[in-house]
Amino acid sequence: MMKLACKDLDPETDCHFEATGNSTKEVAGKMMKHMKEAHTDKMKEMGMSDADMMKMFESKVHA
Repeated sequence: MMKLACKDLDPETDCHFEATGNSTKEVAGKMMKHMKEAHTDKMKEMGMSDADMMKMFESKVHA
């Protein structure tokens, strides 16, 4: 099982969301959906394209 939590991206966040799945792409996709729904302000601050953000999420997915 692969996973990526909001805490993995920002250790100071109070968000406890964790995306899980069988592949890095699946987990990154779930994290992207969560970020767009719950952290739109943070996404704007990051100033990254969706493609670049997906690459970043995929690089941080872990077992």
